[in-house]
This record gives sequence, C-alpha cells and structure tokens, in this order.
Amino acid sequence: MGLYSPALWTVDHIQRRALQINAGNIPYDEACCLFKLTSLSERRNSLCSKLFRQLVSQSHVLHCLLPEQRDD
Repeated sequence: MGLYSPALWTVDHIQRRALQINAGNIPYDEACCLFKLTSLSERRNSLCSKLFRQLVSQSHVLHCLLPEQRDD
C-alpha cells in the first residue's frame, strides 16, 4: 500500500524537523548535504524508477502485470 499525499507530507516534515534539530537552523538542502542524505522525494523517485527498470525485464516476477508493448 502506497503512501498518499498527507502521509508523504508528514514523513517529509519529520525528516526536515529531525535535520533541523540535529543540524541547527540551516537550510534543508544544506542539512541533507551535511549528513549525506538525499531528500525523501528524491529517494522515492529513484526507487520507483529502479523498480520500473526491473519490471521491464521479462524474468521479473511482476513483469506479467505490465500491459503489452505497443507498436507505435
């Protein structure tokens, strides 16, 4: 079950707050660099892309869920 928008906002807010507590009052992007973190949205996008690349492989167990490839 995926997270919906309010839940995503809450999780992102928690990370931002935790970084603010640990790094002091510096911008979020700088705090991410300081702790060598990527933003949660970047990680979500990266994981979704990785999963899709895996699904395209015919050997993946979920490949059968993809629609047939079009000849456009």
